[in-house]
Amino acid sequence: VEQVNYLVPIGARLKKQLHAKYRAIPANLVVDSMKAGGARANIVILDACRNNPLPKTGRSAGKGLASMAPGSGTLIAFAAGPGQEADENPRGRNGLYTQELLKNMRTPGISIIEVFQRTRQAVYRRSRQKQTPQDWNSLVGRSIYLAGAAPSVRPAAIASTQPRPAAPPRNTINAEEEFWKEIKNSRDPEEFKAFLQQFPGGRFTALARIKLKRLKKKTQPQQAAIRRGPPNYDRLRNLGPGRPLRTFSGHRRFVLSVAFSPDGRLALSGSHDKTLRLWEAGTGRLLRTFSGHGSSVYSVAFSPDGRLALSGSWDKTLKLWDLGLGR
Repeated sequence: VEQVNYLVPIGARLKKQLHAKYRAIPANLVVDSMKAGGARANIVILDACRNNPLPKTGRSAGKGLASMAPGSGTLIAFAAGPGQEADENPRGRNGLYTQELLKNMRTPGISIIEVFQRTRQAVYRRSRQKQTPQDWNSLVGRSIYLAGAAPSVRPAAIASTQPRPAAPPRNTINAEEEFWKEIKNSRDPEEFKAFLQQFPGGRFTALARIKLKRLKKKTQPQQAAIRRGPPNYDRLRNLGPGRPLRTFSGHRRFVLSVAFSPDGRLALSGSHDKTLRLWEAGTGRLLRTFSGHGSSVYSVAFSPDGRLALSGSWDKTLKLWDLGLGR
């Protein structure tokens, strides 16, 4: 808000950007408090580069975070560059940036500077150049190793005819175990590919290959359907440029969520104007307006039988609606 980044406390109620100045905590205040503690190094990581959902009341950065200048002995890292939004990676446990950062933080032998460099390169590549993490480094003194420095190389002993392979360093074993705990229940094949690339001969390598194989089998039918295209693709291809079939108008503010009923005949929308609206999908006619939330409606869903609807709002409540009765 106005080129200042704020941290929102749990339970804070912000309805417009002006409230951030008085109900949220400036990120610079947190950084200054850390520096006042006297630590040799202060590291601040903000994986919070999201669009500002609050209504505008003045100048605003709009998307992402504003730049921050660290003082001496401080490193500040953003999941995306100033003004950019970060990929949340809904299929995985963590967002794209946190995923890559955790992987590199567990790698022994690389300094904290290289941790962020590798993370930036991986995120930039995996996001197809849409997200570029950024950091501002004013650290001083000796290099910092989050997973321990690289093990020193000892003089080689006289080799026998069949030399025994050296055991991996203990910190490498710990890094592999921590990485495996982080991804073992994931449904994202990319996480297991990254694990196998980093630990090709580790204790969990066989399990990772099995998991990756299963995930690939699940995604193959979806990929085949994408390659085939939708039904009657040849007919659709000859219709010319895509145009909307119907436009639904009625909300007073921007629309945040939409859903189709199980039979496809109805559509439900939630808006920043604090209302839900039920539409007839075939005609675009507004059937009902549901009011009751005290803030923006961020999610809507139909029950399996299509008779009820559930909505979630910024006011911290979920509300269940009877579509037939309108309440």
